[in-house]
Amino acid sequence: MRKRNIIITIFTVVILSGMLMFTPAVLNAQDTLPKEKNWEFNLAPFYLWAVSIDGDLTTMGNNQQLKADFSEIADNLEGIFTVHFEGMHKSGFGFLTDVEYLNLSGQQATPGLAPLTLDVDFTLVMAELAGIYRLKLGGNALDLIYGGRYYGLDTEVDIVGVPPKIDKDKDWVDAMIGARYIWNISDKWDFMARGDIGFGGSEQAWNLAGRFNYHPWKHVSLLFGYRYMDVDYEDGSGADQFKYDVNIYGPLLGVNFVW
Repeated sequence: MRKRNIIITIFTVVILSGMLMFTPAVLNAQDTLPKEKNWEFNLAPFYLWAVSIDGDLTTMGNNQQLKADFSEIADNLEGIFTVHFEGMHKSGFGFLTDVEYLNLSGQQATPGLAPLTLDVDFTLVMAELAGIYRLKLGGNALDLIYGGRYYGLDTEVDIVGVPPKIDKDKDWVDAMIGARYIWNISDKWDFMARGDIGFGGSEQAWNLAGRFNYHPWKHVSLLFGYRYMDVDYEDGSGADQFKYDVNIYGPLLGVNFVW
């Protein structure tokens, strides 16, 4: 868990450092005549991914079904943190970073003639850092994405009245390649479709997202869309087996700041 907190801190510091580095340029721009910008930045702090989860988690040979819609997750939510930050240079090169943290806690009963009550605590961290190369297609754009995505899971299962407690954490890193298409519908609207695959750590991992951006003001846009992610990771065997085979999906909603 300590390693995971360090990784979250590093990503957060990178994002905040980028904001602090370029905020003076934004303030100074108010006192100068309009000119071509070298960089454009987008920040979506605390955007909402209203996730539902469906899949299986095996820790130390014990399989648990993970199945919960957003309303159930909201009822058992202990903590959440999301942020997305990216920058594009006029040369066509850029970067993006994204951090998602989710902590759930609740109880569930096992089926059977002698059901057991389980206290379950589940923490998921996903953090990505990637480069971007933009190809301009008339008024639209195609971005090539290349980088890495970190996954961190911490699962604690306490069988009420029956020691010991199961406590298992696992983290891994995937290389990631993908693309996104940006369609500028009008001065106020655009649509972005993104797809990527991960490999190297996971057996398979893929991510799809589509979202609309509405620009009512020059430096602020509203975003809404949908994201679907499939991750399959396995390590060890027998009593040491760890398997995470989960689909995460749901609508996106947030506010994006542009400068």
